[in-house]
Amino acid sequence: MTLNNASHQLSQPHKPSRQRGFTLVEVMISLVLGLILISGLVTAFMGSKRSSALNATLTEMQESGRFALDSMIRDIRMAGFQGCANVSDTPAQVRADSAPTENYLEDSLRVYTINSATTWDPAPHSSFTIPDSIGEPVPGTHAISVQFGSATTYEIDPMSTTASAVSVMANDIDIVAGDLALISDCNGADIFYVSGNSGSVLQHAASANNGDNRLSAPYGQGDSRNRPRIMRFEANIYYVGLTGRTNSSNEPVRALYRQTLPFTNPPIEMAEGVENLRIRLGVEDPTNEGPLTYVEPDHALLATHRVRSVQVGFLMQSYDDVTSDPDTRTYQIAGYDITASDAANSDGSSHGKDKKMRLSFNASVAVRNR
Repeated sequence: MTLNNASHQLSQPHKPSRQRGFTLVEVMISLVLGLILISGLVTAFMGSKRSSALNATLTEMQESGRFALDSMIRDIRMAGFQGCANVSDTPAQVRADSAPTENYLEDSLRVYTINSATTWDPAPHSSFTIPDSIGEPVPGTHAISVQFGSATTYEIDPMSTTASAVSVMANDIDIVAGDLALISDCNGADIFYVSGNSGSVLQHAASANNGDNRLSAPYGQGDSRNRPRIMRFEANIYYVGLTGRTNSSNEPVRALYRQTLPFTNPPIEMAEGVENLRIRLGVEDPTNEGPLTYVEPDHALLATHRVRSVQVGFLMQSYDDVTSDPDTRTYQIAGYDITASDAANSDGSSHGKDKKMRLSFNASVAVRNR
């Protein structure tokens, strides 16, 4: 009986438990919630990516701008340096045929208005050929030229005559044959072409120095308090030019350039993205009374030798469009207002209403050596 009962129980069919699935409404709600979550994550990611790109662009522009501005400030402060002789009282006499000046006092600091790619006002020195390819100047901007003796100076042995070679009291000097050198004491100075360098002995042949190998004085003789020194002569021109590159929108890329001696060398790109350079000059009153008067480079009353301070400013832009809204701000560089315009003016008074990031850099620099 027990076996029959067991057999009967085993033969009964199994009754499955009931299972409940997702309804179509529940599936749709899950999909919508998932899409909302994914959309939020994508938005957060894109916002983080844009913020990171903006920060990277800002950092790069700040570093490049500060480097370029520091270079210009350093050179402007040195303008007219010639040792202990004051350039306003006894400017260096120019002996070298290849010197970029005939008047060191006037040319030690000079500012130009770039009217066109080939026309500057005033015209630059004949030794400087305006670039017409890489580094072609941008019309409507300014350029500045500074000339000075290097901050690295060397003592010299007394010269027996004005035609004697200059013997430098140092083993390693940065003046070589083909350079221009500035020699001075507290009574005067000369700019000459170094025709040869034998060790630390510098030659100044007549063939490259106005046909006369004599300097204006036998430097090193007399009172040691005259502090005779020799240094390399430097001349740099800063301006905004075209790099020859284009961005992703096929727009030409600008940069700040520096042209160094010899001017036959190609210009050096200092900072990419500088779209405008502006300069104002602080001129001293002839009576030496009252504050400086700041004027534009083409001001009718400007006297270059009376310039005591320089306001320099430039506007940088990012390589590509990186902001979400058009740039409609007005920037001030060196006292000039650079306004937003649908199309940037050729006179440099405006910038385009694009989506580029922009930064302005400004400095007021005292000209020390006058």
